[in-house]
Amino acid sequence: MKFNRIPTIAATLALTILGAMAISTTALAASPAPAVKTSAVDNQPVVIPEKLKLTADQNKKIIAIRAEGKSQIVAELTPAQRVKYAAGMKANKKLSTVLNSLNLSAAQKTKIQGIIKKSNDQIKATLTAEQLKYLQGMKK
Repeated sequence: MKFNRIPTIAATLALTILGAMAISTTALAASPAPAVKTSAVDNQPVVIPEKLKLTADQNKKIIAIRAEGKSQIVAELTPAQRVKYAAGMKANKKLSTVLNSLNLSAAQKTKIQGIIKKSNDQIKATLTAEQLKYLQGMKK
């Protein structure tokens, strides 16, 4: 059974965009233009949305939310799936690609989709109305 692509694509997009926010705001100030960086949480390449202008507190909260989400996803996997997940993430593969390669059970898929939604909702709750508006514009 394939991982449902629409929610997965949306979740991957959201995690990629929101993952970019996990990069230190000092790194944003150091680079003059948007650059491809690697997220400290899951080693995924991300484009830094500089216009979000995260506060240090927002950045700290988002890093914690993403780390918790990742640990919750890993907790749902079997030992063999964990090895494959770690290898895929280390190889900078998209989250949806990695999840689709794990032969997840229906129960695992449901739980992981819930984890991703919860993490995204928590991250959105840390953003200001202006930051959310900017993020919505990026998704279109």
